[in-house]
Amino acid sequence: MIKTPCLGVQGQNPDHIFWVNRLASEMPMTNAHELVERARMFEERAERATDPISRQHYREMAAHYRALSMEHRETERELEH
Repeated sequence: MIKTPCLGVQGQNPDHIFWVNRLASEMPMTNAHELVERARMFEERAERATDPISRQHYREMAAHYRALSMEHRETERELEH
């Protein structure tokens, strides 16, 4: 099981996110471009953060998504061969 974020249900705050358990087979495949975009988003948040703890957290998240995008690309290349 994997915990994934889901948007709030109809009638609730649209910004509300909750976590649900899903099987890996139920997860949509994310492409490397989406992961790079998430990394960019976290870098922007890091630049705007006013406190050092948040800034560091956002930079770590950006690095995490960049690493995931590289792994994703490597997996795609392996599957092509």
